[in-house]
Amino acid sequence: MQEQVPTPLETIPGLTASLVQKLHASGIETVEQLANLAPEDLENISGIGSKTVDKISEVLSDYYAQLPSYQEDMERLAAEHMFAKDETPAPAAEPESKAADVQAETAAAEEVTTGETANEADSEKDKPEVRAGSAKSEE
Repeated sequence: MQEQVPTPLETIPGLTASLVQKLHASGIETVEQLANLAPEDLENISGIGSKTVDKISEVLSDYYAQLPSYQEDMERLAAEHMFAKDETPAPAAEPESKAADVQAETAAAEEVTTGETANEADSEKDKPEVRAGSAKSEE
């Protein structure tokens, strides 16, 4: 693995000359040193507030995102993630009796509504229909 050469702050677009001067006064000379600081550490530097910390964070993100090594790392991580074995268990299948449960609930609801059970309703359907005047009378 190659040893990384420190990157001077002056080479990073987005950092103003006055900001670089404030960072140098605090002993921060390289992008790597700057990137290793916590936001609270940056806010402790005279003349740097939360808005400036946000700007520094944005500039550093842009800088690292354009590095070829960052792109290679992201591609490697994506490939590892894509082909990684999924360790999460599959969701449990619903019981096959679910349809039977729905039918039982439907039949119970019909019984309450009509006052007759599903079997009684079925037996009514099976009876032949008798029409008025269609039966022959014996004389």
